[in-house]
Amino acid sequence: MEPDNEDFDLDFDPSVVQRLPLLETPLAADKNCIRLLKVEAGSADDPMVCKLQVVSLDDDPYYAALSHVWGDPGKTRPIFVGGESFEATQNLSDFLHCLRLPRASRLLWADAICIDQTSIMEKNHQLRLMGRIYRQANEVVVWFGQFTTRWETELVENLKTIVTIYRRDIESRAAEIPTSQMNDNEWSYAEDFCKIYLPGYSQAGGQRLKVEELFNPVRHSREELLSEALRILDKSAGGSCLHTFPLFCSMDGHKKNPEVVMVNRHWSVLLDCLRWLAIRPWWTRVWTVQEAVLPRADPVVYVGSYTFRISRLIRGINSLVSHSLKRCCKDIQNVFMANYQNFPLEPFAAIENISEHREKFLQGPESHGLHPADIIKLGQKRQTTDLRDHFLGMLGLMPLEIAEHFQKLGYSLSSAELFSQCTKLLYRYPDNLDDLGDAVGVRDCTIRNLPTWAMDLSN
Repeated sequence: MEPDNEDFDLDFDPSVVQRLPLLETPLAADKNCIRLLKVEAGSADDPMVCKLQVVSLDDDPYYAALSHVWGDPGKTRPIFVGGESFEATQNLSDFLHCLRLPRASRLLWADAICIDQTSIMEKNHQLRLMGRIYRQANEVVVWFGQFTTRWETELVENLKTIVTIYRRDIESRAAEIPTSQMNDNEWSYAEDFCKIYLPGYSQAGGQRLKVEELFNPVRHSREELLSEALRILDKSAGGSCLHTFPLFCSMDGHKKNPEVVMVNRHWSVLLDCLRWLAIRPWWTRVWTVQEAVLPRADPVVYVGSYTFRISRLIRGINSLVSHSLKRCCKDIQNVFMANYQNFPLEPFAAIENISEHREKFLQGPESHGLHPADIIKLGQKRQTTDLRDHFLGMLGLMPLEIAEHFQKLGYSLSSAELFSQCTKLLYRYPDNLDDLGDAVGVRDCTIRNLPTWAMDLSN
């Protein structure tokens, strides 16, 4: 006999329904338990079907931890978790589709799904485990997004964010547009700028390839463009000086001038591709710092289905920066880095910081951590939705004693209360009190009820 519909309340709250799989997989507050997302096998067009299961980190479970930017909460796609529809952000949904295997299930940890974001108690509990989650992961996978036909437009959009973060004014229009959209006047300026350094390039042994011998992005796929850009980083990381790259090219002229020398414009497109990688939103978020620094395994970066190790990108970019400072390359770097575009160099410095901190954690005792002042600086130059994460999102990098104290308090503190306690923390380290000059009494602040002696960690 079918039940009478009047016995049931069909007016479900979607947010409650979405939490059902979480409620069915409770986490013991006194144990080191986390949820893992089991992604069932499927092809590209199949619905995303998953289920949650509870495991203990003490049992050393096998899983991959996701590191990604959540994305626009207004742009979502439904996936199925434990039989219920879950509205995942488009960014997360795209990542899961790239990670799904065609013939086998896969265990993943994704904070947006595996943590009940509506429960402060659970968020505090998982906050204490965050460092372990990324240290113990068998693999950490990083999502840079899709490399679509809009990549040059995204470069401009991401650059605006970088400028906002570092409060740097762009001085030339060329810095606001991708190379492929530079006009004749801008290229004329670029030619004049670069030819100043042509004698030094030639004297160092730089070769001028024929135009037809160059890598032409127009004739290659976007994946091949990415591969070529990464090969540039590999060559630099291998010790090659900047004059060994095809910064200039030539074409046949006429009797009076048999060889016409010009700037390799295709090089600028490859450089734009490297810039796209270096200023992805992932680099600007607070949480991604410890997600990149803490893993024992070298994180794998996904650009769509294209993958590479993050150390490959970091080593290459660090090498480019260090080569630019060497005597043999100092002048040539103006051409190599296309300084006529006035592209900000701060993002490259931020990547170098992650490299230094990752090296420290791989070699030294995890309990030591970084100096609190260094951690505060790292968080201030990054973005987050919850202002408290400017500090809480860095706890995995803290000395163990400090981390455990703040993990117990977690999200039960307001931004003003948390920032005040962090300011007091700095007084325990008298070797570095310079940062206390950033207290609200000196700078403007939007944090409600923050004392005048306390630092605004979000500014």
